Amino acid sequence: MAVILWGSLRSSGAIMRLVGKGGIEAISRLMGFLLVCMGVQFIINGILEIIKTYH
Repeated sequence: MAVILWGSLRSSGAIMRLVGKGGIEAISRLMGFLLVCMGVQFIINGILEIIKTYH
């Protein structure tokens, strides 16, 4: 995993030139959406755990 991350960070300039500004914006929006989805899932899991504990 670390090698993949290092490789992608090392070649970030080439990746940016390849996908362009619109591609970077699309990827940023997609990553933001996934982050929001994960946050909502954490909240739902927490609420369900509280209900299970006190019910």
